[in-house]
Amino acid sequence: MEAIFKLYRSGLNRASVAAAIEADSQLIGMYERCQRFPGVKNFSRIVKLADSRGITLLAHDFLDKGNN
Repeated sequence: MEAIFKLYRSGLNRASVAAAIEADSQLIGMYERCQRFPGVKNFSRIVKLADSRGITLLAHDFLDKGNN
């Protein structure tokens, strides 16, 4: 999921993303691999986290690029 990788490129790591959205780091890994899609709460938290870092997320940032 590109949304997570955009957060990584801003200087965050898996643990810091997990802490910021109050989720387990294993769940973040599942988002990375497009094995899970964030629920409403985590989706909102990811968007807010990105916004706080000046990152604009678009709908396609949450899609599995291999299946588009």
